Amino acid sequence: MQVELISLACDCGHPCSSFVQVGLTSDHQLVFNWWCDDCHEAVYAFRSLAECWRNCPPVEVADDPTAINVPSTETDSAFLSAIGISVPADVE
Repeated sequence: MQVELISLACDCGHPCSSFVQVGLTSDHQLVFNWWCDDCHEAVYAFRSLAECWRNCPPVEVADDPTAINVPSTETDSAFLSAIGISVPADVE
């Protein structure tokens, strides 16, 4: 799965190091809340869900099973056999 990172920074320019909260607003925005390590203020950053949608990686990449590392049936069978579970040959 391909991930597009969201860059967030305080008004002082210091980047966000960790979130206190991530939430949704009634007007369809994603809100990020954290404490700025530099200026020691509470920071709230908002991104519209439409903006988040536009910034998502292309659908073609997300729909490609190899892009999200979905194991094959053979991989599943090999793993189950390795831990002692026998898998009938006709099970897919």
